[in-house]
Amino acid sequence: MRALTIDSFAKIPEGLNLRDDWPEPSKAELKPTELFVKVAASSINPVDWKIAEGMLKPITTIPLPKVISFDLSGTVEAVGSAVTRFKKGDAIIVRLPTTDGSCQEYVAVEEKYVSKMPSNLSFEEAAGIPLAAQTALQSFDDAGLDPNADNSGKKAFVPAGLGGVGLFATQILKNVYGFQVATTVSTNKVEKMKELVPGIEVVDYKTTDYTTKLSDVDYVLDTTGDLANEAKIVRKGAVVNSIAAMPDPDVISKRLGPPPFYIRPVLRCLSWWQSRPLRSAGATYSYVWMEPDHKCLDKISKWIEDGKVKVVVDSVHPWKDAKEAFVRSKQSITGKVIIKVEN
Repeated sequence: MRALTIDSFAKIPEGLNLRDDWPEPSKAELKPTELFVKVAASSINPVDWKIAEGMLKPITTIPLPKVISFDLSGTVEAVGSAVTRFKKGDAIIVRLPTTDGSCQEYVAVEEKYVSKMPSNLSFEEAAGIPLAAQTALQSFDDAGLDPNADNSGKKAFVPAGLGGVGLFATQILKNVYGFQVATTVSTNKVEKMKELVPGIEVVDYKTTDYTTKLSDVDYVLDTTGDLANEAKIVRKGAVVNSIAAMPDPDVISKRLGPPPFYIRPVLRCLSWWQSRPLRSAGATYSYVWMEPDHKCLDKISKWIEDGKVKVVVDSVHPWKDAKEAFVRSKQSITGKVIIKVEN
């Protein structure tokens, strides 16, 4: 079958291979808890091209060749004997575990990772949901935020509000949790940000230092690794989650397996040093590594169907231009970059 694989670690798009000889998973050998899915579309996240360029090599082993990307939308073609929530013909979304890849025609995936696709989205739009939206929501859960509480007096800051995670985080914090939300974008994206999240405070980082505009922030979802400056705007007792700073080696071990022993102390020191300004400011800090979970995706899908959250698509690329889509994903984009896998 057709697939886009990482054949060697190299700068995008070198090392990527569009092929038609990748082995297809077997319907006959489907496990009782698995779904057999025809992939319609896949979305690109920064971790995908970072893997392809070998940036994770110092902390984990990734056998090659490997199908690239993890997010997909598609249609169920068969279900295992123990599957209870899906049937043939259902439209689904899923973030695959790191052992698999989404840029291929068919996948076999465990039911526990899969959610029904929002009924008001196209396959291309829906493919942009899984990793980014789940990362945002799981960060809020990690911080102990309560969507049912009165959060109207609380302030949240999410830099890069039109990035993959930022566009979901800002909407969910404002429209579901009821926070006062601030973000940063470049000059040409200010109006788009205000249109997406009415009432949000937008700082143009090209012209303004956000630390001069924001203060007494209760919650930060760090998407840029700018912990030192974020420490200047938080109140004592604030909570800060990061998805962009250096993770502690214990976090890496839980998700990717233990990094080499000689790397562990380096990672621990870097993580400690980066987060030091936040601790000095009296904030609670943790790094969040998303874990695929259908219950999390189910909530997000419901919010999308209710009109509380929108998916922003930067561009959609046909299969023949899949490698070029990865080039686009590294540029200044607004929203998600999507690859149409199904002809």
